[in-house]
Amino acid sequence: MTGSRRLQLLLPLLALLPLAGCSALVQRALTSPTVAVSRIDLRALTLKGAELRIDVDLQNPNGFGLVVQSVDYRMRVNGRTFVHGVLAERTEILAHGALRLRLPVTLLYDDLRKVLETFDGRRTPRYVMEADVQLLVPVVGLVSVPVRDEGNVPLGSLDQILGANATHPSGSPH
Repeated sequence: MTGSRRLQLLLPLLALLPLAGCSALVQRALTSPTVAVSRIDLRALTLKGAELRIDVDLQNPNGFGLVVQSVDYRMRVNGRTFVHGVLAERTEILAHGALRLRLPVTLLYDDLRKVLETFDGRRTPRYVMEADVQLLVPVVGLVSVPVRDEGNVPLGSLDQILGANATHPSGSPH
């Protein structure tokens, strides 16, 4: 192989070297987004269970926008698995911006019963929300970022939610 042929083969590889360094810099500069559960709404009661919507606020502390490809989430209440699922809606968070994710959840009655058994008379159950957020980061590509939030379930009182916001499958309040 001649010297000019070797140079032709190496030139494209040499051109990619600065991008590898740039990718590592962006990945080190990436600050993980923060997540906070802002609201849990009971949308409907069905024959199988309860239809909920969990609103989660995602904050981007970075000076560049991020594209959320998907969110794989898990929520425990009083240490017991409450819900889990994947939201696969591609959306964008602006630099230093916020995004409200609305997670649709079906909770089967048997699962709800198991969680309610952990309340032991508590009116403010504790939750832990963990998620793996798949982000499309400039230069780097797809990155999985783990996020976590914990606190009291933002329900007010369960009686109030069940009495005020629930609807039967027919759509009429109960």
